[in-house]
Amino acid sequence: GLRGQLLVILLVAGVATIVALTVFIERGLNRPIRLFLASMTAVERGDLAATPPSMRRDEMGELAVGFTRMLDRIRESHEENARLLEEIRRFNQDLQRRVDEATEVLADRNEALQQANELLFDLTRQLRRAEHFATMGQLTATMAHEIGTPLNAVSLHLQLLARSAALTAADRHRLGIIDQQIQRPVKTIHEFLAAARVEPRPRQRVDINVLIRNVTTLMGPALGAKGIVCDVRLAEPLAPIRADEHQIQQLLLNLLGNAVDAMPGGGHLRIETASGGGFVSLTVTDSGPGIPPELRERVFEPFFTTKGAAGTGLGLAVCRSIVEGHRGTIELASQPGPGATFVVRVPAHSEGVDG
Repeated sequence: GLRGQLLVILLVAGVATIVALTVFIERGLNRPIRLFLASMTAVERGDLAATPPSMRRDEMGELAVGFTRMLDRIRESHEENARLLEEIRRFNQDLQRRVDEATEVLADRNEALQQANELLFDLTRQLRRAEHFATMGQLTATMAHEIGTPLNAVSLHLQLLARSAALTAADRHRLGIIDQQIQRPVKTIHEFLAAARVEPRPRQRVDINVLIRNVTTLMGPALGAKGIVCDVRLAEPLAPIRADEHQIQQLLLNLLGNAVDAMPGGGHLRIETASGGGFVSLTVTDSGPGIPPELRERVFEPFFTTKGAAGTGLGLAVCRSIVEGHRGTIELASQPGPGATFVVRVPAHSEGVDG
């Protein structure tokens, strides 16, 4: 009856109330919370523009407004950090540029300083060499006076004695031999004196190949007697040079004599010529024991010798003086193992050009 109807009405009203409360909770609480959580998730991924809706005027609305303000401050801080990072990057670039410029300037100055030091070292070495040659000139001049004068006097008396009618032909022949032997040291002293003075001499077109043939022919018997095989490789045609023929011949004699002295038990001697790039080159190679690395820088110094008492230390020094007097270079080539190679380069002669 009536009681049952009342229960039904109450049951329906209760269900409707529950449904209404569910809809209210869903729309009023759950949905704003889900939107808020979605915004937080987006912010966590780095999307600072994901702000929750803030149209409500309740606690959820206030929470959304506070969250939005926090995001605004985070965005401002992020932008400020980005601006600072950009300024730091530009500052680092400018600092790096200045460091590079300073490093380049320092490198240029170091290079200039190194070049100046090398020039100073070269000038010092040239000055030392000039002092050696000056000393050699003084010694040679003294020798020319102290030895040459009495020897010339002896030679003169021998020549006068040879005219005596009382002498036989055999006696005159012996006196001639004695006079020739006296003239040998006199001539050697005069040659050393001329080399030490390094005076300019008349120059002419010279074919080095011709001089090499003459010198090797002259030294042929001595080479054969010592068991030295001479291999001559001359470039044909070879550009001429403008030179003092006597000095170039002296250069060849000194270089070949130095090579022969390095092979007392025999060996191989190679002489080569070539031309190119405006220069004529002469290469002399021997199969001797070679020169120790620690002595290679000193071989051209006056009075330095590796031959002990048998050497004067003037041969290669005179060679260098002659070559540099012809605006050329001479060097001891670097090579592994035994043997020594000397390379001479002098400017080739051009028609109409004095040098």
